Amino acid sequence: MSGFESLLNVHPLFVHFPIAITILALVFEGAARLNREKFPLAIATALIYSAALTAIVTVLTGFNAADTLGHDSPGHDLVHTHREFMLFYTALIVVLALGNFIITKRAGDRLASTWGKVFRPGLLIMATVMLVWGSDMGGQLVFKHGMGIQPPATPSPGEAQPGQASSPGDSAKPVQHDDDGHVH
Repeated sequence: MSGFESLLNVHPLFVHFPIAITILALVFEGAARLNREKFPLAIATALIYSAALTAIVTVLTGFNAADTLGHDSPGHDLVHTHREFMLFYTALIVVLALGNFIITKRAGDRLASTWGKVFRPGLLIMATVMLVWGSDMGGQLVFKHGMGIQPPATPSPGEAQPGQASSPGDSAKPVQHDDDGHVH
């Protein structure tokens, strides 16, 4: 598989799981609070546990990815900031998962009620904010600084790279593709 062969590390394979799962957990948590039903709350709980597990794996692969970058790479300082945000997110989601497990299984009704109405939604909102902010930094590292991706092959002199005209005057000429007939 050429896509997997071009990966410099496995971190990109894992990063989207905690993002999607945490946001879904927040959606189901909100639905449970609005409808006062147990089914969305049960789904949110399962998603919180899944987010914690995938966050841990993603952090471990992120440490491995950071070790391959070197200190002179562009955006290196942003790597450290991204790491701190994502470690804080991971700590929040793990505390949320562990707290939820312990409190709902072992605590009295009053503590479980306070946890469910105040602390659980609050921690989930804080974790989601940290996740979105840290994920934006991760996106900047890839799409602005090119971290974690292989640079494109250098074309021969006079050969255009994908998305580029082969000479300055060619950019104004329309291009007809043979396969589907559309013109640029």
